[in-house]
Amino acid sequence: MDNKAEKVFDTLKNGGRIPSFILAPGEGAVVFKQGGYEVLPAGMKEIPDGAYKDNEMVTAVLCPAGLKRVGNRAFEGGSSLEIFIPSPVLESVGFCAFAGCGALTEFCQPGTLSHIGNYAFESCVSLRSFTLRAGAEYGDCMLIRCAGLQELVVEEGVTELPVGLCMADTLLRRVDFPSSLRVIRAQAFSGTGLTEVTLPKEMDLLDCDVFARCSFLGFLKMPERLGKCLGGIVSECPSLTSVTLPGDMRELPEYFFMDCTALKSFTVPEGIVSIGRTAFGGCRSLESCRLPSTLKEIHVSAFFGCGELRDINLPETIEYVALGAFTGCDKLPIFV
Repeated sequence: MDNKAEKVFDTLKNGGRIPSFILAPGEGAVVFKQGGYEVLPAGMKEIPDGAYKDNEMVTAVLCPAGLKRVGNRAFEGGSSLEIFIPSPVLESVGFCAFAGCGALTEFCQPGTLSHIGNYAFESCVSLRSFTLRAGAEYGDCMLIRCAGLQELVVEEGVTELPVGLCMADTLLRRVDFPSSLRVIRAQAFSGTGLTEVTLPKEMDLLDCDVFARCSFLGFLKMPERLGKCLGGIVSECPSLTSVTLPGDMRELPEYFFMDCTALKSFTVPEGIVSIGRTAFGGCRSLESCRLPSTLKEIHVSAFFGCGELRDINLPETIEYVALGAFTGCDKLPIFV
């Protein structure tokens, strides 16, 4: 059993909350309820789908030693559930298994755990820390709206982070990304409290809106080599002032800096040939933007609403400037 789980068991035992006939973890299984407890069968292999859904009486669970699966929605809506001690052989946690368990403070993962489903811990607002382990499969939006989450540990060996992983986790200030990471899916950290981000030197994919709407994000260092980057990566980040783009990037994707209202100047690096739709749209503090000699295309609304933009160059390589690319740039001199 995980050391954390053993400590939790000892605390319960010493506090008289575990029945006297259970002397050690694995010797018995109990669902604790307000005013009593329910003994689970020793040979139980799974907690069925929806078994304790919306049961507000359950406060703690000590799993049977052989339990391998926690079913879909098994404890969903269990607002009083504070403690869950898994079996040492737990393999799978179903979708929405602990969604809405607002009193749950931690989840101890045994080494056998290989799958956690979509939305498994949605709105677990008391959850403070979570570790992503190499070799395990984690579902979309697994930690969405965990408003109290302050620490996310991503172990070396993890290669992909799922869609909406920590969306709207407003207290999450920092994540250290391992060098093994290759893919971050859409909106994985959208709306979090991240203040700065440094990504691994080489990645395959940054999906759309990965760090969008991060109110406190001031700095992003992207990979030196990036296979594909989709739109809106840092859109609507009102504190953003600095981004280092990949050296092999050829297109600044659509909506990339949209509504980044603190951005005052930016130099688009050499090698970029296209600036996508609304890439700088709504950057109302942007005063200066230097464009590279490699640039060929500026697309619709690329600088829409950049009302403070005064200084921008158009290189001789430009072949196409879309109608409306500079709409709302009232302080920009007319290009001749």
